[in-house]
Amino acid sequence: AAFTGTPISGCVPLTVNFTPNSSNAQNNYHWDFGDPNATNDTSNVINSSYTYTLAGTYTVTLIVDGAATCGPNADTSTIVVTVNPLPVISLGNDTVVCDLINITLDAGNVGASYIWSTGAVTQTITVNAAGTYWVDANLNGCHDTDTIVVQQFLPPQIGNDTLVCEGQIVPLNGGIGQSWLWSTGAVTQNISVNTSGSYWVETTNGPCVKRDTIVVTVQQLPVVDVGPDSVLCPNSSYTLDAGNPGATYLWSTGDVTQSIVVNTAGTFSVVVTQNGCPGADTVLIQTTSPVGLQDEASLCDVLDIELDAGNPGSTYLWNTGATTQAIVVNAAGEYYVQVNNGFCTIHDTIEVTGSPGEGALFVPNTFTPNSNDLNERFFAKGEGVVDFQMRIFDRWGNLIFETNNINEGWDGKVKDQVSQIDTYVYVINYTTLCSENKQIQKLGHVNIIR
Repeated sequence: AAFTGTPISGCVPLTVNFTPNSSNAQNNYHWDFGDPNATNDTSNVINSSYTYTLAGTYTVTLIVDGAATCGPNADTSTIVVTVNPLPVISLGNDTVVCDLINITLDAGNVGASYIWSTGAVTQTITVNAAGTYWVDANLNGCHDTDTIVVQQFLPPQIGNDTLVCEGQIVPLNGGIGQSWLWSTGAVTQNISVNTSGSYWVETTNGPCVKRDTIVVTVQQLPVVDVGPDSVLCPNSSYTLDAGNPGATYLWSTGDVTQSIVVNTAGTFSVVVTQNGCPGADTVLIQTTSPVGLQDEASLCDVLDIELDAGNPGSTYLWNTGATTQAIVVNAAGEYYVQVNNGFCTIHDTIEVTGSPGEGALFVPNTFTPNSNDLNERFFAKGEGVVDFQMRIFDRWGNLIFETNNINEGWDGKVKDQVSQIDTYVYVINYTTLCSENKQIQKLGHVNIIR
């Protein structure tokens, strides 16, 4: 043969490489590729190739320049090239099925052999499930493939009818689709609702329109009112009631009953759950301050005592008739006060003992022994004095007077002689009802004037 072709058969488009034999390779030549569209002037080309774009049978000729195309001296050669057509498969556009899937897929190309993604080898198959399907067809060794996506449009599932508590948000999803229309007028895939009602959505996907409905019930929270902040009176208790019979309860105290009894100050809270929804309330309980009087008081060493009932801003009533917060007393006895702070009426009692000034000793610093019956004697005076000794000394330390009788006093004389005008020193040792037998010493100066 004058030349060879590789390959000489195949599928469109087919590129064939032509190679002349060695003797012809030394000559000028050109080709006739048997294709009306071919260019046949490829002179001086040792190797040549040509691509056939249409199926068919082609006769290829090598023509050596100067040789007759026919006759005994012709140096030509021909080969036949067979170009097979490709099978053309079209399974159709991807599709959405509104209801049950039952579709026949046809690969066409009668006489071909087939292999489907399902494993089938027939020209047609029937599918009844969503999925991606492909087929490969082989016709005379030439292949073509195609793929189709089959979807089933499922109706939207926006959920079961539901009950939620007041204040909660319910998100609703219209499912997969191309467009949505809600009973609220919304056209988005998702909406949120927080009121009772029946809600539906129409979801569109291709030719399919599906609807789903949900009923949302919003449950009100239980109203919980355990009462206003309050004041707890002494020796009393307070009942807190959360109401809402039949609910469940949890108090800050750990109690789980509808009501609790408190007898101490504090902040008390409760959570009430009814139909799955919680409500809560808190109350502050305070206690009244006691009156605060002592059990007893003494007038020892004082002339009077102030009794204070405390609790500013309250109203008061003493057994003396006084209506002030505090009173001053200077006599022994039992004193009683009643205090009203607007929440509670409380009272207290105190026992006052002794007498004004009891236990106090008063000593003058001057006396005038001049026989005019005025301030003639030097006395130490006091209440509740039970043991007494008084001594008088002159400026040189000489004892000039001594007595154990508080009522005797010094008349200003020394050995029955009138003392001269001067300053004298006194030393007094004594005990009182208030000093609990402890001896007290008082030192000082007294002046005689006339």
